Amino acid sequence: MWAKEGNSTGEESVTLFLRAIGLREYSRYLCFNFPFTHERPLLSNLKYFPWQADQANFKAWRQGRTGYPLVDAGVRELWATGWIHNRIRVIISSFAVKVPLLPWRWGMKYFWDKLMDAELESDILGWQYISGSLPDGHELERLDSPEVLGSKFDPESEYVRHWLPELARLPTEWIHHPWDAPDSVLKFSGVEFGFNHPKPIIELDLARERFTRAIFKMWDMEAAARAASANGTDEVVVDNSASEDLPIPKVILKKTSPCPTDSNDQKEPWKMNSSDPELIATLLSSSRKRTVLDIAVNKVKCFLLV
Repeated sequence: MWAKEGNSTGEESVTLFLRAIGLREYSRYLCFNFPFTHERPLLSNLKYFPWQADQANFKAWRQGRTGYPLVDAGVRELWATGWIHNRIRVIISSFAVKVPLLPWRWGMKYFWDKLMDAELESDILGWQYISGSLPDGHELERLDSPEVLGSKFDPESEYVRHWLPELARLPTEWIHHPWDAPDSVLKFSGVEFGFNHPKPIIELDLARERFTRAIFKMWDMEAAARAASANGTDEVVVDNSASEDLPIPKVILKKTSPCPTDSNDQKEPWKMNSSDPELIATLLSSSRKRTVLDIAVNKVKCFLLV
């Protein structure tokens, strides 16, 4: 219809909608045929990846205080509104698993808790995709620079200025990498690292180096596991997927915290277990989330039948 009318905007909108529906059905297909995907990567070699179960970095990420403006802006928008654009979802989730090397299940649980449009299967697919756990997902070795992505997708810095008001006075040329700005510019803009804006939790060059070492370690451990299995030896090879189950201690935040959290924010990433009361409560709350949508869909159906 839109094609006949020459409405390119409507046609593009329909295409994106159908693509989203296709991805949702694909995620449901994967979860149905591979029911372990909520807790283990689809690619078996990823179970040897040395994830860093660092609660301090996880806290900094979920509070939007990593020191990388575009990432922090995305996480703060998620907290404030319960929704973020798909592109921002990819950016902040990719950062979480490839810069501080946080276990992808931690991010999956946080998205499930905070997104108003959360769907379990789509959530699982998204984090498996971004962490390189799918055969057709992001390349494991791919690590995008938040600075480059910021300049590409937020060239006028409007998005960052809105969600990071402490950087609002910083010139556009420095706002996506404020650590490179001259002291005179930082002083004039009212930016003081460690006081009203955090320093990067890890320098990107160091993160790339550490990420590369982690990948090589993963391959070495997988090779050792295969060799041990082929030779029938009793050699013990560590499965790093167990690191994802480390408890996250409860953190009591000060009232002056720039990005407050609730009790759900501090809970340990869960396992999919039908006897888990927390999981049952989570799923029940998610069903209430979808009630409004179901009613809307039914009304649309009734309207079309009239």
